[in-house]
Amino acid sequence: MGYRTEYLRRQMLDDLRQFCDSGKLPAGFEVLTEHPFEMAIDDSLQVRGRIDRIDKLPDGRALIVDYKYSAAANVAAKMDKATLLQPGLYALAAERALGLKPAGVFYFGLKDKLKIVGWSDPPGAFGIKTEPLTREWIDGVVQIARTAVDQIREGRIAPMPVSIELCRLCDFRDVCRYDRAARTLTAP
Repeated sequence: MGYRTEYLRRQMLDDLRQFCDSGKLPAGFEVLTEHPFEMAIDDSLQVRGRIDRIDKLPDGRALIVDYKYSAAANVAAKMDKATLLQPGLYALAAERALGLKPAGVFYFGLKDKLKIVGWSDPPGAFGIKTEPLTREWIDGVVQIARTAVDQIREGRIAPMPVSIELCRLCDFRDVCRYDRAARTLTAP
């Protein structure tokens, strides 16, 4: 416990206060936090998770929020990842587990500067620049998940990180079979 620890705690507190004061999304008439779900994608695939926040809107739709204590640039970069499963699966879970039509799925980056990115129906709803939240997008995410599971079941489990930069943060980097990871970690 020292100055650095206290500084980081204070920074986190300031970031959370900034978030609380922002009022970026309309308040739902019911808010669920850390909401667990389990759903069948098909007869052989179950998905289980926990959604940080679901705001039930009066019109039977849902706003889904996943909080990230990450810098704004890292949160914004999520929108460029074609293999991102979490937001689409959360939207599907809201439909199947809660019977709600997803109106928006958002990442809230809380570190330093509040950054909100995501998908909504219609795009740009709630005063936030978003990508379209469509049935095709959700179905595409489900197909990516099915393909990954099929490959794992067939024994194809080759390491292929979406971003080589993430290798620096991996707990298994010392035993990783991905040869580019070793070169990245030893690079200056």
